[in-house]
Amino acid sequence: MAMNIDLFDEYASAILAQLYTSFPVKTAIDATKLCGHETVSDFGEVLTDEGKPSKHFDVAYGTIEWLLDSGYIRSSHDLSAHG
Repeated sequence: MAMNIDLFDEYASAILAQLYTSFPVKTAIDATKLCGHETVSDFGEVLTDEGKPSKHFDVAYGTIEWLLDSGYIRSSHDLSAHG
């Protein structure tokens, strides 16, 4: 199982590559697509293919938040609505 820091590295590089490719056009970053888990429960929780809560989604979302908080990326959207 991948450690959080390994997932962070993977997701941060994917995010920055996506932004670089689309520059200067703004683009949306979707944590569900980033981690590959797009199934959402009736309660709004992102699930793995096995129906379990997705740790990968949590790390992907946390990576986006960290990049925003650290000033590496900007957003005009409020992420506080995530759960």
